[in-house]
Amino acid sequence: MSTVNETYARADNFRDVVHVDSSVISITLSENNTISVSDMATAYQQMVDSISQHYYLITGDKGLIFVDLEVVSTQNGQVTIKITDLVTATSYTPSYQFGTTDYWFWGWAGGKCDGSGQNVGQDAADKLAQHANWSVPVLAQCFYTDISETGWLYPNSSISTNSNPYGYGAYLVYQHSGNGSGNDCLSPDVMNYYLDCLKIIGSNFKPSGKEIIKYLCQDDFTVLDAPAYYHCHKANIRYGVPISAPAPANDL
Repeated sequence: MSTVNETYARADNFRDVVHVDSSVISITLSENNTISVSDMATAYQQMVDSISQHYYLITGDKGLIFVDLEVVSTQNGQVTIKITDLVTATSYTPSYQFGTTDYWFWGWAGGKCDGSGQNVGQDAADKLAQHANWSVPVLAQCFYTDISETGWLYPNSSISTNSNPYGYGAYLVYQHSGNGSGNDCLSPDVMNYYLDCLKIIGSNFKPSGKEIIKYLCQDDFTVLDAPAYYHCHKANIRYGVPISAPAPANDL
């Protein structure tokens, strides 16, 4: 399993559709319940062939994320292994800036606030994380170790700014308080402002020798007596040390 994952699996942040498939292979056991090197090599190729069949049934941009093996039975001189593979694919074309239709409710999975009622289940925080992660390079022939993260960064002095051009809190993440519903609609310009701010946070907190792996952004709030409200976003950035890995085969 580790050999397949190191050779073929490449985790990334670009794909949003998950495909899971499974199959089984059987390997003959010797009299002392061991497996010969030649049978192991044959089983490995059968495993790759099975994963490959699933992989090439999926169209468009795709990538193998991981493979998991599970021993399901050992009887009659054979060991039966279940192979589960996870492939992700892309349902969209990445855009590195927000466009003219990107009006999003600040949080609460409110969707777009342009009157269309679309994309309920997502909000500005979700889209900020998505767009920021599109900018994270997926290094070829590489995996990460020594993973660390900032932890959740709320609006506070460590991510403060001198001012906010849109009238919200002077922080590198969205923050707004007042009286009323507080269900702010963030325009494309505001979204791009906070997208740039999220990347600034990632750069400011990056440990020496590590690279950004993933941006996380979520909405949050404080319960206050109505009609007062306090709404905000929080950010968490993950980092790691890139390690070179063997190049994947041209064909899975």
